[in-house]
Amino acid sequence: MDYCSDAVWALSPQGALLGGICLGVLMLSLWVARQHDFPGRDAFVVAHLGMGWWLLAAMLEVAAPTGACKQVFAQAAWPGVMVVPTFWAAFLWQYANSSTERLSPGRLAVLMIIPVMAGIVAFTNEHHHLLYGAGTAPADDSPHAPMIYDHGPVFWSFAIYLYVFLAFGLWSIARALVTVCGSARRHYLGFLVFTLINISANLGYIFFGITVFGFDPTPFSFAVTLGVFTWLIAGKRLFDLLPVANRLLIERLPDPVIVVDDAGRTVQANPAALALTGLARLQEGVPLAEWPGCGPVLVRHLEADGAGGDDHLIALGTPPRWFEIHVVDVAPGAERNRVRLGRMLYLRDVTRREQVAEAMRVALETSQARLSTITDLHAQLARQAVRDPLTQLFNRRHLDAYFGEAAVHARENGTHFALALIDIDHFKAVNDRHGHLVGDDLLKAFADRLRLAGGTRGQAFRIGGEEFLLAMPGAGKPEAVGLLADLRRRNAAPMMTRSGAINVTFSAGLVGLEADGEDLDTLLIRADRRLYAAKRTGRDRVVADDPGAEVAPAVSAGQPSGRVA
Repeated sequence: MDYCSDAVWALSPQGALLGGICLGVLMLSLWVARQHDFPGRDAFVVAHLGMGWWLLAAMLEVAAPTGACKQVFAQAAWPGVMVVPTFWAAFLWQYANSSTERLSPGRLAVLMIIPVMAGIVAFTNEHHHLLYGAGTAPADDSPHAPMIYDHGPVFWSFAIYLYVFLAFGLWSIARALVTVCGSARRHYLGFLVFTLINISANLGYIFFGITVFGFDPTPFSFAVTLGVFTWLIAGKRLFDLLPVANRLLIERLPDPVIVVDDAGRTVQANPAALALTGLARLQEGVPLAEWPGCGPVLVRHLEADGAGGDDHLIALGTPPRWFEIHVVDVAPGAERNRVRLGRMLYLRDVTRREQVAEAMRVALETSQARLSTITDLHAQLARQAVRDPLTQLFNRRHLDAYFGEAAVHARENGTHFALALIDIDHFKAVNDRHGHLVGDDLLKAFADRLRLAGGTRGQAFRIGGEEFLLAMPGAGKPEAVGLLADLRRRNAAPMMTRSGAINVTFSAGLVGLEADGEDLDTLLIRADRRLYAAKRTGRDRVVADDPGAEVAPAVSAGQPSGRVA
């Protein structure tokens, strides 16, 4: 920052304007932060704090004495630049859905990931020039001359990100404009003006080089949008959830009463009705279907009721409260044949009458849920008893039961049955060099390859450590040799671990039912002897006969030799 102190700073009229707009934006954020029933309040405040950051950086850029200093503040603006559309889109979504849900730390962290990354990229630009290229320079040699920025590839990536969120915001506004009426429609038109003004200013600067005072016009557009918000707040009661009218004659009635117009939009509701939704105030013009919790249920009964009349029993809330709902058409005087103006819903609380029946239903559901949980736990324990927890292959315990069934099937049908005892070569060296977590990654990756090696009826087991067993029902020794050769070819490709790609080979001892033994213990002893022979004679090979026979050499140039002993 030494180059920012080598010349005289100057606060120009445009810089003063930016500072004034920044102050106005921050005051607006402070006012909104104090509102309790404002949908999307947290996202709105964060978006305008981002605006304040951006405007402050823009003011300092305008006042900066040198090109290098101006670029520093242009880069410093980027966290705020990315925050604005991100949280503005989140605000519009919450406001359009009348959501007063607070912005949790987890959601805030997720939404801040890209702005934080943008800040890191911006502040390190001098090392990579991906945001602003080397061609960035003042427009001329005059003092405090505006900058001409050479936009790098990351700049355009950020621009795409910004416009995705702005497009989402425009979609939220358009969706709301279709569903709202009255003053609420004017509010959303104000949002639309706000968003379009800033999009137009930014597009004009990026693609057509349009500037204000030789500077990016986007921050100046906030002057117009700040005026729009001031007009909406002061003159059009923006953010104001209208209080329940004192003229409501049934305000003190303990049972819920709701009045809707003939289009299904809420006109009035007494406090007992609002209590069903958890809302403290009524927002006029909101469709009854959008009332939290009870709205969809009430709309279904309205549609089924037709012209009104008979009572219906419904359950609302958690824990449920039972109501008899009665619908009455609202029409002038006794002129019942005239056009209906709206409908009144009267909900009589009959919870006590239904408590016993509801308690029995809850008890039954609880019992069923517990039974389902116990069943799931039994199934899970059964799976864990026969599975290796790391690789999810079957374990040695399951091998005994599997072999018994497979051997009987092979003898009864006169088919072959081959077993291969497989060991990863130099696995201890991998653990010693990279650590046991990388070794675990390698075991899981090798297990995935082994699952596919035994054909459609094959089965893989983890016997212990880096030692596996591949059962190949229906395969004689020649076919088993081919399957293992295919596995060696696939295994020539590196396996990905948390420390990168690692190549390993394996050695195997191959045995066949009847040819090498009748029972599992005998076959495993002989397979282990042949595996030891494969290790002793150089590894990366398969031995299919007793020690002393010819042994296949290791893979050469990434391909198996084709000879297996």
